[in-house]
Amino acid sequence: MKVIFKAIFLWIATTLSYVNVSAQCDYSGDITSLPTLSSWNDVKTATITTPEGWKWRACYHPANAPEEIQLNGGKSDGRRGRLTLPVFSSGCSAIHFSYKKYQNECKGFTVEVTQGTATLFTETIAIPNTDKDRWLEFSKDNLTIEGDFQIIITNTTNGNNSPNYGVAVLKSFCITANPTSLQPPALSFSGAHPRTEGGYWDAATVSLSHELESVAIYYTTDGAEPTAASTRYTAPFEVAPSTRVRAIAVREALTSAEVDSTVAVAPTTFSFVAPKEATVFVGAKDQTVFVASHYLTMHYIPFTERQPAY
Repeated sequence: MKVIFKAIFLWIATTLSYVNVSAQCDYSGDITSLPTLSSWNDVKTATITTPEGWKWRACYHPANAPEEIQLNGGKSDGRRGRLTLPVFSSGCSAIHFSYKKYQNECKGFTVEVTQGTATLFTETIAIPNTDKDRWLEFSKDNLTIEGDFQIIITNTTNGNNSPNYGVAVLKSFCITANPTSLQPPALSFSGAHPRTEGGYWDAATVSLSHELESVAIYYTTDGAEPTAASTRYTAPFEVAPSTRVRAIAVREALTSAEVDSTVAVAPTTFSFVAPKEATVFVGAKDQTVFVASHYLTMHYIPFTERQPAY
């Protein structure tokens, strides 16, 4: 009997592990990069909004556990911890995250999904005391939300207004999108010596990104049309001036329109005024040259060697 029970237990554990690992995360966010608070006294009624769009009230983001968000309980609604995730724009087919009861007073929390002013669904999770300090999984699958949506999680514990009371802890958000189409990747250039009048570089570093974390981005640098057989983007890469970069995003059966951009090249013709007997040089970056005891600051022109320009 013990052998059978052990086998069943191992099968359940393996199945749950497989479900968690296989979940496709399109939005997860980097909770560890969000601001931390030094004590519970800072979060009695504090509301914090981050540039990434996270917002929380009466919550604690501890420095010693930056992967967690802790929602306080409270006597009034304004004292109860509430976490609002950023607005996501490509729909939702599944929501997964981990949670636990940190204190016996914690009753649980509600999960609300909104779209504009409409509430699409609300679910209340009660956590029994027998599950205190145990990580549990919230899973909501088979959703068919399209377009923009937002997730709001609120502690339901009703008690005193002390900080660090009836706390629920959340972590490991994994939200699967439900896109009907894909936006093209975002493409940006950066360089060591950008010229402000037009953005010219000796060489440029190309960065590609997408709002959905699960998409694959493919690109070309030879002018060819990108496909799923092209080079897959994994990290920023360097290209020379005049290089044409074309890229697409791919997720399952969906392929985005392409983004197409060429690294700007500095003009090879220019004009300036200098004394008749002067010889003016231009180099590989901004430099100061002296002409008849007066100095001129020359803008960067991408010649590889110093050479007379006048």
